[in-house]
Amino acid sequence: MKFFIIIVFSFYSSGDYLKKGINKYKKGKYKKTITFLLKHKKIIKTEDYYFYIGNSYSLINNNINAITYYDSAIILNLKNDRNFSERGLSYFLLGKNKKALEDFNKAININPTNSKYYVNRGTINYDLENYEQACLDWNKSILLDKKNINLKMIETNCN
Repeated sequence: MKFFIIIVFSFYSSGDYLKKGINKYKKGKYKKTITFLLKHKKIIKTEDYYFYIGNSYSLINNNINAITYYDSAIILNLKNDRNFSERGLSYFLLGKNKKALEDFNKAININPTNSKYYVNRGTINYDLENYEQACLDWNKSILLDKKNINLKMIETNCN
Protein backbone atom coordinates (compact mmCIF):
# COMPACT_ATOMS: atom_id res chain seq x y z
CA MET A 1 0.00 0.00 0.00
CA LYS A 2 2.84 2.44 0.85
CA PHE A 3 4.45 1.76 -2.53
CA PHE A 4 1.23 2.68 -4.35
CA ILE A 5 0.90 5.96 -2.40
CA ILE A 6 4.50 6.93 -3.17
CA ILE A 7 3.99 6.31 -6.89
CA VAL A 8 0.77 8.34 -6.99
CA PHE A 9 2.38 11.16 -4.98
CA SER A 10 5.44 11.22 -7.25
CA PHE A 11 3.33 11.38 -10.39
CA TYR A 12 1.16 14.13 -8.98
CA SER A 13 4.21 16.09 -7.84
CA SER A 14 5.61 16.35 -11.38
CA GLY A 15 2.65 18.39 -12.66
CA ASP A 16 2.44 20.25 -9.39
CA TYR A 17 6.09 21.34 -9.63
CA LEU A 18 5.51 22.66 -13.14
CA LYS A 19 2.44 24.59 -11.98
CA LYS A 20 4.40 26.06 -9.07
CA GLY A 21 7.18 27.09 -11.45
CA ILE A 22 4.69 28.76 -13.79
CA ASN A 23 3.13 30.57 -10.82
CA LYS A 24 6.55 32.01 -9.93
CA TYR A 25 6.89 33.11 -13.57
CA LYS A 26 3.49 34.82 -13.51
CA LYS A 27 4.57 36.73 -10.39
CA GLY A 28 7.63 38.04 -12.25
CA LYS A 29 10.09 35.91 -10.28
CA TYR A 30 12.06 34.73 -13.28
CA LYS A 31 15.27 33.66 -11.53
CA LYS A 32 13.21 31.69 -9.02
CA THR A 33 11.27 30.11 -11.88
CA ILE A 34 14.48 28.90 -13.48
CA THR A 35 15.93 27.62 -10.21
CA PHE A 36 12.69 25.90 -9.24
CA LEU A 37 12.09 24.18 -12.57
CA LEU A 38 15.69 23.05 -13.00
CA LYS A 39 15.90 21.80 -9.42
CA HIS A 40 13.01 19.35 -9.68
CA LYS A 41 14.31 16.53 -11.84
CA LYS A 42 11.01 14.64 -11.67
CA ILE A 43 9.16 17.23 -13.72
CA ILE A 44 8.07 15.85 -17.05
CA LYS A 45 9.84 18.04 -19.60
CA THR A 46 7.00 19.32 -21.76
CA GLU A 47 6.95 22.12 -24.29
CA ASP A 48 5.66 24.46 -21.55
CA TYR A 49 8.50 23.44 -19.25
CA TYR A 50 11.09 24.47 -21.85
CA PHE A 51 9.17 27.59 -22.87
CA TYR A 52 8.87 28.97 -19.33
CA ILE A 53 12.52 28.39 -18.55
CA GLY A 54 13.53 29.92 -21.89
CA ASN A 55 11.27 32.90 -21.45
CA SER A 56 12.50 33.42 -17.90
CA TYR A 57 16.09 33.46 -19.15
CA SER A 58 15.08 35.94 -21.83
CA LEU A 59 13.39 38.22 -19.31
CA ILE A 60 16.56 38.37 -17.22
CA ASN A 61 18.53 39.16 -20.38
CA ASN A 62 20.26 35.81 -20.73
CA ASN A 63 19.24 35.21 -24.30
CA ILE A 64 21.89 32.61 -25.09
CA ASN A 65 20.38 30.23 -22.52
CA ALA A 66 16.88 31.29 -23.56
CA ILE A 67 17.53 30.13 -27.11
CA THR A 68 18.68 26.72 -25.88
CA TYR A 69 15.38 26.17 -24.09
CA TYR A 70 13.29 27.60 -26.93
CA ASP A 71 15.06 25.11 -29.22
CA SER A 72 13.85 22.27 -27.00
CA ALA A 73 10.29 23.65 -26.96
CA ILE A 74 10.34 23.90 -30.75
CA ILE A 75 11.58 20.33 -31.13
CA LEU A 76 8.55 19.19 -29.13
CA ASN A 77 6.09 21.33 -31.10
CA LEU A 78 6.93 22.76 -34.51
CA LYS A 79 3.47 24.33 -34.79
CA ASN A 80 3.58 26.71 -31.84
CA ASP A 81 4.18 30.22 -33.17
CA ARG A 82 4.92 31.53 -29.67
CA ASN A 83 8.14 29.52 -29.46
CA PHE A 84 9.45 30.83 -32.78
CA SER A 85 8.47 34.39 -31.92
CA GLU A 86 10.19 34.35 -28.55
CA ARG A 87 13.31 32.70 -29.92
CA GLY A 88 13.30 35.31 -32.68
CA LEU A 89 13.24 38.08 -30.08
CA SER A 90 16.18 36.49 -28.30
CA TYR A 91 18.14 36.28 -31.55
CA PHE A 92 17.28 39.91 -32.27
CA LEU A 93 18.49 41.01 -28.84
CA LEU A 94 21.76 39.19 -29.50
CA GLY A 95 22.16 41.02 -32.82
CA LYS A 96 21.51 37.88 -34.89
CA ASN A 97 18.97 39.57 -37.15
CA LYS A 98 18.95 37.00 -39.95
CA LYS A 99 18.12 34.17 -37.54
CA ALA A 100 15.54 36.41 -35.88
CA LEU A 101 13.95 37.10 -39.25
CA GLU A 102 13.78 33.36 -40.03
CA ASP A 103 11.97 32.74 -36.75
CA PHE A 104 9.46 35.54 -37.30
CA ASN A 105 8.80 34.25 -40.80
CA LYS A 106 8.01 30.84 -39.27
CA ALA A 107 5.81 32.40 -36.57
CA ILE A 108 3.88 34.36 -39.21
CA ASN A 109 3.49 31.27 -41.40
CA ILE A 110 1.93 29.47 -38.42
CA ASN A 111 -0.16 32.42 -37.23
CA PRO A 112 -0.56 35.14 -39.88
CA THR A 113 -3.06 37.12 -37.79
CA ASN A 114 -0.75 38.13 -34.93
CA SER A 115 -0.02 41.81 -35.54
CA LYS A 116 2.87 41.85 -33.05
CA TYR A 117 4.80 39.45 -35.24
CA TYR A 118 4.61 41.91 -38.14
CA VAL A 119 5.77 44.77 -35.90
CA ASN A 120 8.78 42.75 -34.80
CA ARG A 121 9.57 41.43 -38.26
CA GLY A 122 9.28 44.96 -39.61
CA THR A 123 11.74 46.20 -37.00
CA ILE A 124 14.20 43.45 -37.89
CA ASN A 125 13.81 44.23 -41.60
CA TYR A 126 14.41 47.89 -40.86
CA ASP A 127 17.63 47.02 -38.99
CA LEU A 128 18.67 44.92 -41.99
CA GLU A 129 18.00 47.97 -44.19
CA ASN A 130 15.08 46.23 -45.92
CA TYR A 131 13.06 49.42 -45.57
CA GLU A 132 10.34 48.60 -48.07
CA GLN A 133 9.65 45.22 -46.43
CA ALA A 134 9.71 46.85 -42.98
CA CYS A 135 7.02 49.31 -44.05
CA LEU A 136 4.93 46.51 -45.58
CA ASP A 137 5.12 44.57 -42.30
CA TRP A 138 4.25 47.60 -40.18
CA ASN A 139 1.30 48.46 -42.42
CA LYS A 140 0.10 44.85 -42.25
CA SER A 141 0.25 45.16 -38.46
CA ILE A 142 -2.00 48.24 -38.62
CA LEU A 143 -4.55 46.33 -40.66
CA LEU A 144 -4.63 43.57 -38.04
CA ASP A 145 -4.57 45.72 -34.88
CA LYS A 146 -3.81 49.44 -34.68
CA LYS A 147 -2.99 49.23 -30.98
CA ASN A 148 0.21 47.23 -31.42
CA ILE A 149 2.26 49.80 -33.30
CA ASN A 150 3.28 53.41 -32.97
CA LEU A 151 1.76 55.16 -35.99
CA LYS A 152 4.29 58.01 -35.76
CA MET A 153 7.08 55.48 -36.25
CA ILE A 154 5.52 54.48 -39.55
CA GLU A 155 4.99 58.09 -40.62
CA THR A 156 8.63 58.86 -39.85
CA ASN A 157 10.20 55.79 -41.41
CA CYS A 158 7.87 54.93 -44.30
CA ASN A 159 7.56 58.12 -46.29
